[in-house]
Amino acid sequence: MMIQPQNISADSARRKKAWETFTSTGKILEDAGLNALVAASWMRCGLRMNPNGPLNWAYASDNALQSTLQQHTILRDIARPIMEDIYQFLEDRRVALILTDSSGCLLEVLGEPSLTKELQTMGFRPGVYLDEGHLGTNAIAVTMFEAMPSQIVGAEHFSVRLHDFSSVAAPIHEIEGHSLGVFALVEPVEQYSGQSFGVAVAGARAIENQCYVFAAGQGGCHENGRETFGHSLVISPWGEVLAEADVQPAVTFADVELQRLEDVRRQVPSLRHDRPFDVVYAADTLPNEVAS
Repeated sequence: MMIQPQNISADSARRKKAWETFTSTGKILEDAGLNALVAASWMRCGLRMNPNGPLNWAYASDNALQSTLQQHTILRDIARPIMEDIYQFLEDRRVALILTDSSGCLLEVLGEPSLTKELQTMGFRPGVYLDEGHLGTNAIAVTMFEAMPSQIVGAEHFSVRLHDFSSVAAPIHEIEGHSLGVFALVEPVEQYSGQSFGVAVAGARAIENQCYVFAAGQGGCHENGRETFGHSLVISPWGEVLAEADVQPAVTFADVELQRLEDVRRQVPSLRHDRPFDVVYAADTLPNEVAS
């Protein structure tokens, strides 16, 4: 997939000015146009981090890492082929895909070799904790804290050492709604595109649901100035991108293999543990149609 990076020079300067103002005065510029999630994260980080200092890398011990990897074997087995297919779908882009557990411990990383090597040299290796307390504002940390997808671009990262990157992340939940982990995409900031957000969210949904994801995306400029990027996607439960639209309105078709879907779901133990239940109402809270 060839994604054209959007023109970010003006936005980059705005983010940089907002970051410089906050890190020197502790104030959020009113005209900064910062996402509320970014502003809230900056406020938390400002109390405990030096934005110009070294990153506070922290790693699980060897024994703890092996235990964590074993505990998340099923998640990793499901996620890995999806990550590989999404990476192939992104073609020649410099991108790294990351899987963490619910504490932000890095479980898997793969992507374009030079970028993954750069990240690993920095400290992005299995067992490292990517939460806000250690790395400051980043998409994985914000997604963990807010339990929702997020995208952090350039100087929106609290630490100056992450300003060369754009990160986007989406949470992965189990059936009961509890957090399993985070699926993230990291790329150079000059390559940033809003379309990466949809790829990360669709990938996370495919991992957690083991279902086909039909991600319809708006495209164009809206009346309020908001810009959307189209590129609706159809993704299989194992991460294969079956169809992709462009920015313009279109009808997209993809083949759905229901039998293969059933075969995949039978390999996920939690999907076999549902128990039947009945809805029981208290006498004074019966819906009208039931009471009558």
